[in-house]
Amino acid sequence: MRIQPSQLPDHGYHEFLAFSFDELIEMIGAEIRRKSAPIVAFWVLLALALITAIVANVVAIRSSGWYTLSAPVIAIAGLIAVIPIHELLHAVAFRLAGARHIRFGAKPKYLIFYAVARDFVANYREMRFILFLPAVAITAALAGIGASAPPLTSVSAWWLIFFHMSACAGDFGLASFMRRHVHLDIVTGDDADDLITRFYVRIPENERNSSTLA
Repeated sequence: MRIQPSQLPDHGYHEFLAFSFDELIEMIGAEIRRKSAPIVAFWVLLALALITAIVANVVAIRSSGWYTLSAPVIAIAGLIAVIPIHELLHAVAFRLAGARHIRFGAKPKYLIFYAVARDFVANYREMRFILFLPAVAITAALAGIGASAPPLTSVSAWWLIFFHMSACAGDFGLASFMRRHVHLDIVTGDDADDLITRFYVRIPENERNSSTLA
């Protein structure tokens, strides 16, 4: 959306909920236990990634040897390299959606890294793109490696898809929260200074008129 948080009241929006980043983590933890479409998709994709990795590892062990059993450990190490790419892809998505001031940060307590945009408001459609771009792009790239690389590298890629998808739980949880409130025309914006994520909903026209008359 090409408006800033301070302009939202002029467009009929009011603050609906606000979460500090610590509270946001708790909210997402509750969200991923729901049965919304994004959460069901997350668990299905995670299960498929795990099954694919296990099958690929069993096949590799039989065809190439037990040394390929080290693939999960290599994949965990690879996740350290993938996380910055994940956040950079969030930043790219933010920029494509119109954000101009983007920051990166981390919550070591939760082993979480994040990208936030200052003075930027996004609706559900835009946030869906911002949230899912890393999962789609990194999974596609790793699947290409898994399908064409030598055995150990191939199996490591399939395991890395699983570990990376696990790390995408927050993205799917936030998408689920916004989807559940999309009927309220929900939008969101981050307070990059105080690390607070705010959600806004639109006040119906008739309610705005009533408030004005009152």
